[in-house]
Amino acid sequence: MARTISSTIIGPVVLRATDNPLTITSTGSVISFGTGIDGIDGPALTTWSIANDGKVTSSGGIGISLASSGTINNGPTRGIAAAISGSTFGISIAGANGTVTNAGKISGQTGVLLQSGGRVTNASGASITSSKFGVQIQHGVGAVVNAGTIVATPPNSGVLTYGVALTGGGTVTNTGTIQGSEDGVILQGGSGTVVNSGGITGTVDDGVALLNGGSVTNNATGKISGQGTLGGGVFITGSTGTVVNSGSITGANHIGVLLSAGGSISNAASASIAGYSSGIFVNAGAATVTNSGSISSSGANGTGVYLEGGGLITNNTGGNISGHKFGVFTEFALGTIVNSASISGGTYDGIVMGLGGSITNNVGGSILGGSSGVYVKYRAAGTVTNTGSIRGNAGAGVDLGDGGGVTNNATGTISGSQFGVFVTGAAAAVANAGSISGDTYHGVVLGAGGSVSNAAGGSISGSREGIYVRSGSSGSITNAGRITGQYAIYFGSGGSVTNVAGGTISGTGMGVDFGHAAGTVANSGTITGIGSTGVRLGSGGSITNAVAASISGNGAGASVYGGAGSLTNNGGLSGQTGVFMTGGPGTVTNSGSIAGTASFGALLSAGGSVSNAVGASISGVSAGVFVNGGAATVANYGRISATSGAALDIEGGGSVANAAGASISGSAFGIFLGGGAGTVTNAGTISGSSYAVKFSGSAADLLVVNPGAVFVGAVGGGSGANTLELAQGPTTGTITGLGSSFLGFGTVKVDTGASWTLSGSNTAGTMTNNGTLAIANGGGLDVSTTVDPASTGVFQLANTATLEVAADAGSGNQMQFLGPSELIVDSAALFGTNVGLSTYTGPLLENFGIGDQIDLRDVVPTGVTLNYAAATGLLQIASGGTGVATLLFQNSTLGSGSFQVADDGSGHALIKLG
Repeated sequence: MARTISSTIIGPVVLRATDNPLTITSTGSVISFGTGIDGIDGPALTTWSIANDGKVTSSGGIGISLASSGTINNGPTRGIAAAISGSTFGISIAGANGTVTNAGKISGQTGVLLQSGGRVTNASGASITSSKFGVQIQHGVGAVVNAGTIVATPPNSGVLTYGVALTGGGTVTNTGTIQGSEDGVILQGGSGTVVNSGGITGTVDDGVALLNGGSVTNNATGKISGQGTLGGGVFITGSTGTVVNSGSITGANHIGVLLSAGGSISNAASASIAGYSSGIFVNAGAATVTNSGSISSSGANGTGVYLEGGGLITNNTGGNISGHKFGVFTEFALGTIVNSASISGGTYDGIVMGLGGSITNNVGGSILGGSSGVYVKYRAAGTVTNTGSIRGNAGAGVDLGDGGGVTNNATGTISGSQFGVFVTGAAAAVANAGSISGDTYHGVVLGAGGSVSNAAGGSISGSREGIYVRSGSSGSITNAGRITGQYAIYFGSGGSVTNVAGGTISGTGMGVDFGHAAGTVANSGTITGIGSTGVRLGSGGSITNAVAASISGNGAGASVYGGAGSLTNNGGLSGQTGVFMTGGPGTVTNSGSIAGTASFGALLSAGGSVSNAVGASISGVSAGVFVNGGAATVANYGRISATSGAALDIEGGGSVANAAGASISGSAFGIFLGGGAGTVTNAGTISGSSYAVKFSGSAADLLVVNPGAVFVGAVGGGSGANTLELAQGPTTGTITGLGSSFLGFGTVKVDTGASWTLSGSNTAGTMTNNGTLAIANGGGLDVSTTVDPASTGVFQLANTATLEVAADAGSGNQMQFLGPSELIVDSAALFGTNVGLSTYTGPLLENFGIGDQIDLRDVVPTGVTLNYAAATGLLQIASGGTGVATLLFQNSTLGSGSFQVADDGSGHALIKLG
């Protein structure tokens, strides 16, 4: 059975089962008047089918109302000329899975209501208009396919309208226009799916709202717009959401896309997501955002992408994420950001991480902040890997509030108006192969310690400090590139610097400064303090300068304060003072060059030691090496010099050893040593225009002279009991000027095994001879006090040589007459022991022959008798029957003839052979 209406009927038309299906032709119409009077009613228990090419109108009720399920096709042949309208509902289907296909016009307070799920298809050119719901599908899954227009226009500003509302979830596919004052599309009660290639608008709230999760796919021609102050382009709440955008999504006065339970958002090339407060906002649950287009926010506090629950953001080549305040903000969970394009925050930061995470900025990537480029808050560590550009226009390029790591690769630049990289809260590791700079303050700040590694080709610079390690924690710096600043590197609480070959550390003030802390510096490159010091340690520490390396400063090349310090220099070190150490003993070990261009080569103000290797040099103006405040130990195998003072000025006592081939040369003094007992051992050359060596003070000083040693200038002992020691060596040494060039030495000592030749005129107070001391032709030695009785050595008298002794009570030394020479004895009674007795012991006189003579200065020759016993070698000399002198000769070497006594011309007994 069926029914066709081809004329005008005043309704209502109440259908009977026999009227099914119902067809209304183009000439047919149903018109109903009166409140509650529907145009067509389809009672229950029948599944209705209605095709309308005419007009169905109810001025006080529903256009078509089906109490059961059914299908309504509006305009199957006439299209837009077909019309269904109602005062309350254009169409209402109460039964399950109603179907409405519209090619014409449907209107009502609600255009189409499907009360138990179903499907609405609105064809191109067709329209569904309403003053509350364009399409509403309740109590079951709904599907809406729109290629025409679905518009819900409020009768006044107080009424909220919806273009499409599915209260049991479902799908909306749009190639046309959907508009509502509250929401363009709202799906609740179940997961929703929206696929849009047309326009969806919510003029007061959201373009699309999915209240139980779901997905939105916005194709290239699609536009979704939410224009309300609390709405957005797409809102997905209640469960995870997925947004795939190739078109335009706009939240003009609030948010472009909101996910309240996490999910994923993909924004394709040429696509845009724009909001006022946020382009994308995810306020619970982790999210994944992939962008190749544009994501932006325009409000004063706007953020491009805001993830409260953390997640992953990938900004691909060609993508742009921008916010008026922040570019990207991840708040309460770890975030991961991979950027290959542009991320910017206009007034604050490009990227903010509230609970740490990682940022990778690839080649071509740019991260820009009005304040900082990247800011990771104090609640968790952050990691930044950069191969692109990161810039903070009013703060830091990268600011890590709770430590972490920064890796800046070769093509990467990180810069900030104040700081390049600023790290507080916990230790951090910064590895740089690109460029890091701070315009007004520091290139890198380690607020809680950590490490910085600057690779070859890398640059770290700051207007104040290139690298600044704050007080309270130590840092470790390794450099193979370039680090510059007013202070290139500054430590507040100590640490270490390793500057490898090719590395440059340069400060317009200081190169490296450890403030008041200890430090360790190992340099194989170049460290320069243009206006002050190259390297400064504030509380002791160590400095090592390798071969071919350089440390220089306009003040000191290197300085150590506040504690014991050590310098090992194998390269070049220079400054107005080469190295300065105070506050603790200093140790300088040099095999390179240390130069003080205006003052001292090395200054140790608390004592210490200096070792200068073969081929090495230490030079200064006032002094090559100056040591006070404690004893010094200096071992020189190279060259130490000063142009206007002492090569070595030692004011606290100590020792100096100058090796064979080494030189110590000063303008006034080679060595000036005072303030305590001093020892100078020379096997090389020591020279000074006034003194080669000058001991000052009343301490007992020792000068040790090795064979081959050269002194240019006088050698002066102090006022104490000083000793000049002639040391053993592989060759025989030669010395002259004892008592004239060598002054103030009460004792002269010849070491066991030593062999020395004295030339010229020499005097000594006490002589200890355990070696061989030869007095050269024409030379002389006057021992004015005594020959040490413990001496076991040999005095050799060459041709015309003279040896004069005031006393020699020992029996272990020998005196050899090697040519016509003379022994002068000032006190015969003190020449040996048991004088005048057969038990006499004393010096052994060897090789005494004709031409040799012994002058006994306290024996008058008159009445002297001589008695020589060949068996014992004793010559007893008596005057008036009393023994006044005894001499012990080696009989086997005694020359021919007999002993004679004569007057030396001055009334003294002269013993000789004749």
